[in-house]
Amino acid sequence: MVNGAGEGFDGFINLDGEKVHVSDADRVSKDILKRLPQGSDQWNLLRQLAMYCWEEGHFDASCVYLRQILALADDPPAKADCYLKLGQVQEAADDYLGALRSYEEAFTLDSGRNDTSYFLHNNRGFCLNQLGRYDEAETYCRKAIEINGDRYNAYKNLGVALQGQGRYAEAAECFLRAAFIFPPDYRSIEHLEELFANHREEVEREIPDIVEHLEAVIEAHHKLIQ
Repeated sequence: MVNGAGEGFDGFINLDGEKVHVSDADRVSKDILKRLPQGSDQWNLLRQLAMYCWEEGHFDASCVYLRQILALADDPPAKADCYLKLGQVQEAADDYLGALRSYEEAFTLDSGRNDTSYFLHNNRGFCLNQLGRYDEAETYCRKAIEINGDRYNAYKNLGVALQGQGRYAEAAECFLRAAFIFPPDYRSIEHLEELFANHREEVEREIPDIVEHLEAVIEAHHKLIQ
């Protein structure tokens, strides 16, 4: 019988007296479905194992567990969240096209205007950026910002989309916004520094005080990490 993936879990479970690693997801998930009653107990354990495999880099196994949940779940918000997790695992495996397809599946469901919806739009924009489809990425990043303008992720990804379209000053403004909203994440500043280094004239033409802004966000970052 399987045991939960709790604290101190070493990745192995006992299946009829045999120790089996959870990366053997087909075998383990079949045992879960056979042994546990249908419902939240199955879903919770499958989710725990999916998250464990994700953290340990067993991406294919994580996807197996998540797809098993999708086959069982009938609640649209729960399915949308599962598609989000599936896409995030595929992103971690650098499978941006696969992740994009997972997010697209979630868009067929009514998940409401919540954090799941925000990250589905944001992450879809991120994947489109990775695939060089910057015009499309802009649309989904802006939708994410409409859902929640207090998060930084979509501003950062919108900056990448705008930079990819040659709209450098607009991109700089997005990177600045992201950096000011969440100074601990240096990625927005790195994007801004790279953009400024390569397109300083274009950016300064529209944002004359860009250097002061850049220095301010760098200072805010360093204060937080000291």
